[in-house]
Amino acid sequence: MAERVTGGSGRLAVRATGIAGAGLLIGAAVWFGAGLDIGGLAFLDAGERMTGGTAAEAAMSATAQSRRMGAFHAEIDAFWARSMGPEWISAQPVFFSGSMPSPCGGRGGVTGHFHCAADRVAGFDVLLAAETESRLREAADAGQALLVGRIVAGAAREMTGVRGRDAVLQGDCMAGVWAGATFGMADEGLYARALAAARRSMQAVAGEGPDAPQALNDFPEGDLANRDAAFRAGAASGDVGTCAAF
Repeated sequence: MAERVTGGSGRLAVRATGIAGAGLLIGAAVWFGAGLDIGGLAFLDAGERMTGGTAAEAAMSATAQSRRMGAFHAEIDAFWARSMGPEWISAQPVFFSGSMPSPCGGRGGVTGHFHCAADRVAGFDVLLAAETESRLREAADAGQALLVGRIVAGAAREMTGVRGRDAVLQGDCMAGVWAGATFGMADEGLYARALAAARRSMQAVAGEGPDAPQALNDFPEGDLANRDAAFRAGAASGDVGTCAAF
């Protein structure tokens, strides 16, 4: 497993996390080893738009989603903090249901999973997470981790200054750099499957009308095969400089 990754601005030290299994099996090293303090994270409107069951069941589902997504974010954020050193500015995870106001959004607020550089917030919609989980089924943990990794990779791309032709593919490549250093190579097509599940889920929960929430992530953009190839290129090289080729 790679001990270091390199980039255009010099070598970036990383710590490889001991998580292994078939594909990407998210285990105790993330769930317990992240040292996540849920009480320190913002959680808004728990269960507001969760579907099915009683309000208590919906709230429990929302809480479970926030804990898992929060643990993934903490681990991935720590990876980039180790890689980039004092240049890295961590985003504050915020968990919400349906939509939330953001300086990066319009009048209707924002929805989905997103990163807003204006206030350094990483927002995660527990409703979208629940919808996506139902589509990923047995690959739910792995797929959700990759989607969180893609959100954080967008911030990493901004801070590394890596530039090329396609910002979306570069972000996918950066997500691959993290995944490759942390897990090794993912099952082929898994990243594309996670994006596809997120796309369908976003359509299922999207609001309508002029004041509908704005989706800030780029999950719906581009060809899935090309995006998976960019992800795998980053995972194989472990080098953020590779991402400038896209």
